Amino acid sequence: MNGDQLILFGLLGLVFGLLIWGRIRYDLVAFGALIVAVVIGVVPQESAFEGFGHHATVIIALV
Repeated sequence: MNGDQLILFGLLGLVFGLLIWGRIRYDLVAFGALIVAVVIGVVPQESAFEGFGHHATVIIALV
């Protein structure tokens, strides 16, 4: 396991903890985790927001 994987597992653990805690809105937790992953450099900046243009994401957002 390399360093990037450890960072992402730690970030996912933090996200799960914040979601279970429930004090911060889930959309802010998810978007904040994405921003942190991009700033740290584990997610490439060019592909970080590609999923927002997918039709399934738009449909879920409209519900």
